[in-house]
Parts: sequence; structure tokens; C-alpha cells
Amino acid sequence: MSSPLLNYYIGDSKLLRSSNFSTSNFPDGKILYEIIRVIDGVPIFLEEHISRLLTSVIESKSTSTIDRATIAKTLHLLISQNKLSIGNIRFQIIVSDSTNMFFAWIVPHKYPSRELYEMGVKTETINIERINPNIKAFDSKLKDQLDEIRKQNNLYELLLIDGNMNVTEGSKSNIFFIKGTTLYSPPLNQVLPGITRKMIIKIAKENDIEFVEKVITLNDLNSFASVFLSGTSPKILPINRINNHTYQTKNDIMSLISKSYNKTLDEYVTSFKWSNYE
Repeated sequence: MSSPLLNYYIGDSKLLRSSNFSTSNFPDGKILYEIIRVIDGVPIFLEEHISRLLTSVIESKSTSTIDRATIAKTLHLLISQNKLSIGNIRFQIIVSDSTNMFFAWIVPHKYPSRELYEMGVKTETINIERINPNIKAFDSKLKDQLDEIRKQNNLYELLLIDGNMNVTEGSKSNIFFIKGTTLYSPPLNQVLPGITRKMIIKIAKENDIEFVEKVITLNDLNSFASVFLSGTSPKILPINRINNHTYQTKNDIMSLISKSYNKTLDEYVTSFKWSNYE
């Protein structure tokens, strides 16, 4: 778990100096978390991220006294005191039988280069199934394992395969497939309900692009023309290879969705007001 960037972090809902940060200060318990992107000082899709975090608390059969207003207030404090313009923030609730505490800090980010958006990225599948994909819970051992596999094989992402040999999602992203004029993605109950994923589906419907939630098997992978990842950091990122299957990184539907998504981000930044969260 990376240390905070810049001068301050949030510990137990309080603003603290980053020089005093230590995970040893974290209480024992289940870690439920979000990564949110900041553009021009604005936390992108803040309401959706807060809602997903609180849903994770409920889905994990936990309870928390930390509410939406508190989360928004502390994130505003973190961004303003660090004078953060561009970057990523990790915020989390640690829940246990005896306590629940809120932490947030600025984490290192690595956004795809222009070349990766043009050329696409290499991925491979791995037989791993999340116990409950609808909960965004931190598993340090699994994260370290997947990071090492990605590094050793020069992969951008690993795609998870469940016990029925279905492709579900990336280890830190959602995935979409294109065949003809139709956009496909694995069913919501198989994946983390990605916020970027939700926006892409909305964009597809607004532009009369047929969208189908469909179980995608390993055998289906050779039937698609284009495939892309979606997420907080990658936004809409073409895949050029899954295992031995290759895909087109230039696709009219993918291009339209990408341009519309970037426009959505611009409009969100322009219209955002912290006063809406007071």
C-alpha cells in the first residue's frame, strides 16, 4: 500500500501530516475502498464513488457511521490543503466489530500514454474469481500476486476467468467487446459495478448503439473485432491482444464512446460545485 503524495492525508476523518503516515496506525478490519480521479481539482463522479463505497459496506454485511457528507467534506479538505489539480485519491473505510474509520490520501498514478491509446495494450487471462465482485475490498496478497504477473509478462492488465471459464473483468478494470455494431460486456452480477462502465453504457444508449450484457466465454474471444478496458485511470483503452487473440484498435464505435466520455468529463469538471455536498 503506497504512502501519501504531497503534504497531507486524512486519518480517522482528520487532516494529518503525511510525514506521520503509517499503515501500522490502521485498525484491524475489512478494508473497503475507492480510487477517484481528480481533474482540475475536481473529484470525478464523486457521488457515484461515495455511493459505491457505502454499498460495499452494506454488501459486506458491515455497518459504518461515516456518511456521504463526511466523506465529501474530508475529500474537499484533502484536495484543497494539498492544492491538488491532477491525480488519484484512495479513500477507504476500515470496518470491524469494534470500529470503523475513514482514511484518504493521494496515491501515485500512471495514466496511459497517447501511444497506448493508439496502439492498444496486451492482456492475458488468469483463472481467478472474486468471492463477491460487487464489493470493492482490498486484498493485499492478491494485488501483489497480480502485480508480479503483470510485471513479469509485460502486461497492462490481467482478465479474470471464473469457474465456468467465463471472462468477467480486469483485475482493476471492466471490459467491453465489439462485434459489428453491437457493444457487449459481461453481466453486472459477475463484475465490479464500474463507474466508467456505467457511463459508457449511458453513452451507448444516448447514441443508439446496441448494448448487450452477455456471458463471454473463453471460446468467444476470437469472435470480436475490438475490445477495450474501462476504468478510472485508463478511461477507454483499446486492447490489441488477449492471450493469442488480436484485435483492431481503431473502431468507429470505440472512437465515438471515447470522445463522448471525454466530453462528459469536461462537462462534469465545469459544472462541479462543492456546495452541492454540504
